[in-house]
Amino acid sequence: MAVKKGGKKWLFYGCFGCLGVAAFFIMIVVGFVGIAFMQMGPEDVQQEIITPELPSQAILSGSLEIVPGRPAAAGLEFQEPQAEVDGTPAGGRVILDAQHGGFEIEPGQPGETLRLEASYDRNAFDLEEILEAGEDGSWVYRINFRRKAGSGFLGAIQQLIWGDSPSVKVVLPVDVPLDLEVRASQGGLKMELGGLWLRTAEIHFSQGGFLMSVSRPLREPMERLSITGSMGGFATANLGNASPRILDINFSMGGGVLGLRGAWRNDSRVSISSSMGGGRVLLPMDVAIEGIELSKPRPKSTLELPLPTLIFTMSGSSLDNLEFDD
Repeated sequence: MAVKKGGKKWLFYGCFGCLGVAAFFIMIVVGFVGIAFMQMGPEDVQQEIITPELPSQAILSGSLEIVPGRPAAAGLEFQEPQAEVDGTPAGGRVILDAQHGGFEIEPGQPGETLRLEASYDRNAFDLEEILEAGEDGSWVYRINFRRKAGSGFLGAIQQLIWGDSPSVKVVLPVDVPLDLEVRASQGGLKMELGGLWLRTAEIHFSQGGFLMSVSRPLREPMERLSITGSMGGFATANLGNASPRILDINFSMGGGVLGLRGAWRNDSRVSISSSMGGGRVLLPMDVAIEGIELSKPRPKSTLELPLPTLIFTMSGSSLDNLEFDD
């Protein structure tokens, strides 16, 4: 009987100790919340719509003169939104580097120029945009969005108490050949690319979700599309409408749905690397498939009507967790 009483006593002390540790951590959390509340100033929510003046070109005696948003001189034929060199408008590159928020990329209407729409608390976040123009009329537009230094953990608590999540939307012109680079972390990233003139795209996301859709064919097939993600989920739809000649997919500590259906217009080399994750690959029916085993027979190419071919290369430690839906 003495042993049983001693056991109950130690159990009582153990439970009391666990309650003490839990109370200690609760006090710490309450303390941080209190500090954040006391340091919290009034929000200064900024809503901006920015339309950068992209470099235009005027043709003068067979040579090119850069005209950054200036009216054309007398006798010059001014072309908008971009001048043509050998029938091709001068292209640009859009680079989005963003953290802590919701980010969207979508196509504009024909004739619309590049546009940036943002809503954020200026006391907690910095938005920087930089336009660089080349002598050949090409341009690079950089967008940097960051939480301000010193507002990391406490700023996140303040946002939970009062603030809405910041949002940044980039509307891309459909009449200009573009290259796209996106790095997004600790936030959601949503992209609609249908109808764009997109040559290449390099997408990196971490600690957040990623959605990409290509609802209608691009103006031209892409040369390369690269998607790299970690610690987050993703879903893509109708990448066949983009028809990238090279498609690289790398993801770890997460998973999702890779939708390859859509109107493929050319062959593609598809590389998938996966570790500590899994997902589902939605295969199109009207293409030939090489490099993976399928449960259903595929249509055969003919000399009269050759089919686009997707050539798969697989690597990584989680390939057994990938499901191919054909």
